[in-house]
Amino acid sequence: MTAFLAAHIERSMFLLGNARACGLEYSGRPRSAAYWGAVDASGAMRGVLAHCWNGNVLLQAPDPDVLDALVAGFAASVTRPVSGALGDPAQVQAVLDRLGVAEPDCAVDAWEDLYALPLDALRPPDGADGGSLRVALAREAGRDLLTDWIRGFEIEGLGTAPGPKLEAIVVERVDGFMIRDDIWVLIDGDHPVCLCGFNATLPEIVQIGPVWTPPAHRNRGHARHLLAATLAAARDRGVARAILFTQSPAAAKAYEAVGFAKIGTYRVALLRDPVSVR
Repeated sequence: MTAFLAAHIERSMFLLGNARACGLEYSGRPRSAAYWGAVDASGAMRGVLAHCWNGNVLLQAPDPDVLDALVAGFAASVTRPVSGALGDPAQVQAVLDRLGVAEPDCAVDAWEDLYALPLDALRPPDGADGGSLRVALAREAGRDLLTDWIRGFEIEGLGTAPGPKLEAIVVERVDGFMIRDDIWVLIDGDHPVCLCGFNATLPEIVQIGPVWTPPAHRNRGHARHLLAATLAAARDRGVARAILFTQSPAAAKAYEAVGFAKIGTYRVALLRDPVSVR
């Protein structure tokens, strides 16, 4: 599976990162998933689908016939509702068609620009040597501030509606941020001003996310500074490449300024309410 996904790594980082972190057994814990695979007559892997702990489907199956068979096999045996699908736009559409849902059923249906950067081409922004700015692990910002920030990120960036579902997502994310070593904040003097992390990590490549600057601290280059600093640290420990996706023109401008270039499209379709597969 890893060998197959590595050939399509730009849209497989969640699949690879989650499997590396949690294996192939579904436990209900964050990042765990149940996995389906399509294998041809020679024993070669041709497609992978994961139904994650949060109900989202991740998949990689470039061949249309393999994709159809994989989604059908998933639909015939899945026992939990589906909350959304992420990946190549056409592959996500195959899942949505199987679910019988349309665009109005989605809280988010974003066709995001997919970017890549060889880290030896990283361009630090002017003033990247810092002054009063320093990088710290996210937990230094404290649980209360992270809770406010992630609530804002979920509402503005992912379209999550206020309510118990949002609060549960925020608690899960912040619990993770308090113990992880791949989520950072930029601190200006004594004040945290933005957040950046890696949402999938492999020895040779990282995927950026989330990136969040609260409205009061925007338009000052903070996110660009923090992104460049975290990527430089990854490069220095041997990571060769970074991937991210965004639908924000302002964010894209910041990413391009440090060297990212668009290489394709990535789709994030998150349903308003989980649905059972029909």
